Amino acid sequence: MCSLNALSEKLLLAVKMIQPTESIVADLAHASSDQLYGLKTDAQKLAFWVNIYNAFYQLRIHDKGVVREKVFHLKKIEIAGKKYSLDQIEHGILRRGKNKYTAGLFPIPFQYLALKSLRPTKLDHRIHFTLNCGVVSCPPIAFYNADQLDVQLDLATESYLSTSTKKDDLLQKVIVSRLFLWFYYDFGRKKGIKSILKKHQFSVPSSYKIVFSPYNRDQDLLNFRE
Repeated sequence: MCSLNALSEKLLLAVKMIQPTESIVADLAHASSDQLYGLKTDAQKLAFWVNIYNAFYQLRIHDKGVVREKVFHLKKIEIAGKKYSLDQIEHGILRRGKNKYTAGLFPIPFQYLALKSLRPTKLDHRIHFTLNCGVVSCPPIAFYNADQLDVQLDLATESYLSTSTKKDDLLQKVIVSRLFLWFYYDFGRKKGIKSILKKHQFSVPSSYKIVFSPYNRDQDLLNFRE
């Protein structure tokens, strides 16, 4: 059997090409727990779970009777004999148990406790520029590989910022994606946001105000980065 990282990329490719996914989904469901817990490095964990999230959103949104508001809570993603939800993957694993509703200020110590061993060792804010939830303002979907992950995460960040960030020198403000507000503490608050912008060629004076743009929630499925 392929490694779980390879299976996650294979599934995402099948989704992109609108090819049958049943056998790959079955392989993921029947994988061993040794394979799952064999994802040792942060790069392996991040690449796997981001690919899985992006692939399964595209699949589960088409399930009979599913509406977008509920798709994130449904435990219909089976990996190594256990079922997970999109929320569990994003907030319980990738965000290391952070609360979905408090901008990253407070963790949820017990709700996601069972997922602790699947988490990376630290929260990488760049994941927010990789996860696609099927609407216009989401970052486009890309394929993530553990061996190239750091470069790929930087590319995803730069690509998203280049299309979602605008600086207005006349009004002394910078307009950024609403993702920065929703996950304000993940990004290190105002200082952290400006540091991220500076790293990716959007140097912003300390006096400039940060403004969060509206998030376009119109459906936009299969939006893969070219």
